[in-house]
Amino acid sequence: MKNLIIILILFTSCRSVKTVSTSKKETTKTEKTEKKQDSINIIKKNGAINDQLVTSVSSTGNKEIDRKIDEILSKLNTQKKSGSNGYRQYYDRQTRRLVTDFIVASTKNQTITKSKEETNEKSFEEKTDEYFMKKIKQIPWWVYLGVLFVGYIKLTG
Repeated sequence: MKNLIIILILFTSCRSVKTVSTSKKETTKTEKTEKKQDSINIIKKNGAINDQLVTSVSSTGNKEIDRKIDEILSKLNTQKKSGSNGYRQYYDRQTRRLVTDFIVASTKNQTITKSKEETNEKSFEEKTDEYFMKKIKQIPWWVYLGVLFVGYIKLTG
């Protein structure tokens, strides 16, 4: 009987142990970059200018002096032009007027405003499936059968 108890202790203390573990880990990295460019165009147009400046020359009453004044002023005939801009100045003896014509072309003021915007977005996602550890302790069926057989032999023997 003493031998039977020793054999049972030996067999039950030397059980087989099996460890099973499962885990699944998934990591996802997402990066999103968005660029926006915007521009605003503002145009201001000013119309052309045609202007005339007329200066009357009065008579002094002295024909000789008036003739000299007319002679001097008639030499002031001049004209300048640059693109669509220009002026002209002349003296009209018949009306005794000094006439200046101004021509200024239309103008255009243009303002362009540009803006840039950049957006970066980064995200990390980590997904872990269930992680478990399971120890399986089991004595094989044939060990029990062997112990019973040895015990039976000892008892009957």
